Amino acid sequence: MFDELNAERARNGRRALVLDRQLSAIARGYAREMLQERFIGHVTPSGATLEVRLHREGYVYHHAGENLAYTTGDENEAFAHLVASPGHHAIMLDGRFTKVGIGAVAASVYATMFVQEFADE
Repeated sequence: MFDELNAERARNGRRALVLDRQLSAIARGYAREMLQERFIGHVTPSGATLEVRLHREGYVYHHAGENLAYTTGDENEAFAHLVASPGHHAIMLDGRFTKVGIGAVAASVYATMFVQEFADE
């Protein structure tokens, strides 16, 4: 998904993102949390937003964004759904972002939760 994301950014005149290990760990953790708590959304049932979650992990940034995709397909299908969504696609192409973390957690043999976390320096 990381390679596809940077290829999409290149097709749209944006610079490549750097894969950030800490953001990837945060993305995997959030994917796991959504599956365990049985919800899908950018705000947890307890009210934690992306900004709250990044702060809690000690992640320093100025701008952040997030994409979520739950699919019964593979990462190619998840990516295609994100690209087809104007709001998600806009986040992928946002020129302020320089880093991305990608996490995927299997819900079962039939479904996977994908999370993309974007941030700047």
